[in-house]
Amino acid sequence: MKTPATFTPRRMGRGEFMGSNVFISWSLRLGREVEIIGPTLYDAWLIVEFDPQIVEYCERPPISVDLAGEAGSNRPVDFWLKRVDGKQYGIIVFDPGLSRDRKLSLEAFQRSIKRSGPQWEIWSPMDLHSKRTLIENLKFLRPFTATEMPRDLELENGLVADVGGLGAVSWGELVARWSTRPPVAVNFAVARLIHAGRLFADLSDRFITNATPLALP
Repeated sequence: MKTPATFTPRRMGRGEFMGSNVFISWSLRLGREVEIIGPTLYDAWLIVEFDPQIVEYCERPPISVDLAGEAGSNRPVDFWLKRVDGKQYGIIVFDPGLSRDRKLSLEAFQRSIKRSGPQWEIWSPMDLHSKRTLIENLKFLRPFTATEMPRDLELENGLVADVGGLGAVSWGELVARWSTRPPVAVNFAVARLIHAGRLFADLSDRFITNATPLALP
């Protein structure tokens, strides 16, 4: 089976690009820019991009699901993922705000996808709404991972060693312990360590503050 890294994202036609709200963002995980269509897909992309269990992915892969039983057409897959355990599967984000999904109810869409096999996940607007705290926290972290700025490995390894030695420490306390470094540099490093899965912060229940506990995964 092809891996996500071997896929080239589907090209957007001029009409699709000009008629959509397209987010062009740098992916730290992939080391390249990605083009995401619409705010719902952008929220889904943040979850994919910040999941350290996903080793690679492709947005808009050249894969479609046959919806002939319900819609008489193919539905493009939004993401194809590979996890650390080797499992690969596709994610389809049902977004009635986009023309491709307006003519089909979520229930009919789910029936059609279910017939296609177990290699798909459907994320609905309700699924994403239930993850609002997580998504807002990922948007907070996003600017720290949105550039090609070289990693400060000495700082990152020192932060991981500190958290490991202390057992648990708040984000603000860690910045204070590294007062010889500019706070922005420490914040960049902490965010990138969370992105890489080397530090853990509970991003699903509470918004990030200086009091957010950090621990080793």
